[in-house]
Amino acid sequence: MRIIFLLLCLSIVVYGEDWTVDGKDYHNVKVGQVETDQVHITYDGGIGSLPLADLSPALQKRFGYNPSQAKDAAQKREADQQAAIQSYASVDQKRQVLQLEQAKENAQQAQRQVTQKMASHAALMYAQIVQILPNGLLVEPYVKQLTDPNEIGTYGMSSMQPSGETVFISCNPQGHAENESINIKAYRDGTFTYQDTSGASRTIQKYVAAN
Repeated sequence: MRIIFLLLCLSIVVYGEDWTVDGKDYHNVKVGQVETDQVHITYDGGIGSLPLADLSPALQKRFGYNPSQAKDAAQKREADQQAAIQSYASVDQKRQVLQLEQAKENAQQAQRQVTQKMASHAALMYAQIVQILPNGLLVEPYVKQLTDPNEIGTYGMSSMQPSGETVFISCNPQGHAENESINIKAYRDGTFTYQDTSGASRTIQKYVAAN
């Protein structure tokens, strides 16, 4: 008799209940946590949670189902989930903003380093202003040319002559006038494209005035 009793106890522990909830069969159901509006279970198909409102009247009574309290609990859970989602989205958005700001700062820092390096190679340019643009000057640089060594008293001397080449200097053009001769410290920075007085597009060397 004792052996039979032990076997019955073991069978109760090993095997759970069979439920039918909302037309679906759940075999070997074992009850876990019971909340105001739902019950968590394990069964042959895995794990899950079932609304108390969908259970049979007997199970509802067993778990102390109260429709009003269950509705309030479900609404609170949904509100908590939405708040958690919004909080996560806010944190993720802030993280993305910080990453973008850091990337922007890194790019600016890299550009400053490049500019500083290029500015360290700036040289003094002598030129004549050809045209004034809103963001700089079109100029014709002067070049050094040796004078005729046969001329008495000028052997080895040099003079500045127009190069015949037009370049662009990115700078503040205020205070300058066309045909003015200037000397300005600038460094090479790629090319510059503009439309000349005839409307044709031209690409020339670009320089940046060193501060």
